[in-house]
Amino acid sequence: MNLKDEIENYIDDLTLKDITKESYKQILNRFYEYFKNKNINEPTRKDIIKYREYLFKSELSSATIQKIIVVLRGFYRYLKVSNKSEELTYLIKGARVETIFKRQPLEVDEAKKLLRLASKDTESFEGLRKYLIIALLLTTGLRGIEIHRANVEDIDLIGNTYVLWIQGKGRDGKNENVKLTNDIYKIITKYLNMREQKLLSKEKAPLFVKIMKDKTERRFNLDSIRRMIKQMFVEIGFDSRAYTMHSLRHSFGYLALSNGATLEETKTALRHKNLSTTEIYSHMMERRKSNTNALVSGVLFKKQKKKKEN
Repeated sequence: MNLKDEIENYIDDLTLKDITKESYKQILNRFYEYFKNKNINEPTRKDIIKYREYLFKSELSSATIQKIIVVLRGFYRYLKVSNKSEELTYLIKGARVETIFKRQPLEVDEAKKLLRLASKDTESFEGLRKYLIIALLLTTGLRGIEIHRANVEDIDLIGNTYVLWIQGKGRDGKNENVKLTNDIYKIITKYLNMREQKLLSKEKAPLFVKIMKDKTERRFNLDSIRRMIKQMFVEIGFDSRAYTMHSLRHSFGYLALSNGATLEETKTALRHKNLSTTEIYSHMMERRKSNTNALVSGVLFKKQKKKKEN
């Protein structure tokens, strides 16, 4: 069996989105390169167990390791069905993934500080685009990929409320929407008025664009959005891995709950499948309010201070 060829065959056989197939391909190619460097053409079950041990010794997160194991299981099930290999990953354990958010939300004063920074140059196209992206993420809880995919035609009026139709996580079409407040809609209107009007009428004209030197428009790159938001976090004093573009989605959920929204209302707004996911924001609120560490530290160091004085 040629492992490299079988990886290619497996990827071609998958009926998944291109971005998912590419992710699987990268995982399996790294698996292949690992054994190629060890001059192993057909890994045995013991070899795969050693590869698992290698993953756990690396600096990969538990979520990443779990994804790798899941992809390997799928690949070897495919080989088994194709009568090209035994199911060598059977009962090989993955990694335990804790249901927590690694990205931290902003408190209301911190979110306002970010908005003030973003609003410094709203008379320029780039400045207003930046302000709109930050304001939109903070007030809707949208994911970065969702605003990247958004088109001008996705803005709609339902009753008396403007909404933005979105292609949600794991969805093939734009069958969900988020509400746009009047404040946000005014910013969108100003932003669109800065654009070339004939380009706005094109089918699937992107909502967020980069204007090129020849005045044409290209969809604003997702990595560029990530870098822009990360830089803004650094500028307001949050130079930490805990604060990224996704922190703005968490900020929406956190601020909604801390300002009176119910768990069910917040779950609906964030389009969570399970209430337990939304409940994590409640746990965040409790942890931030807790002064347990200070209480214990105070008791311990207070005793040490008294002993020193005696």
